[in-house]
Amino acid sequence: MPKGCPACVIALEELVLETRKMTTNKYLAPNVAKKLIYEIQEAIAESKKAVPDSKLIVGKLSGAKTLIEGVASASGLLNDFAKTTTKVIRYLQ
Repeated sequence: MPKGCPACVIALEELVLETRKMTTNKYLAPNVAKKLIYEIQEAIAESKKAVPDSKLIVGKLSGAKTLIEGVASASGLLNDFAKTTTKVIRYLQ
């Protein structure tokens, strides 16, 4: 993701915060949350590089999406994640 999409980074950071809230409220198991947050933070870190690797970003987001899909109680997070992922992928194209 080129550095010109601060809105994408902000949206990803908001997903990290939402994931933490779901864990605090016991809607999401801590081990799942930890993996999910790791994937999203890796995408964020890559997006902040001078020359980010778009394939790596999409791969990390795909991995995070797979984790969310496996958790029935995370349907709201899945909707937010889908919107954010769509925004990021559109920007990358």
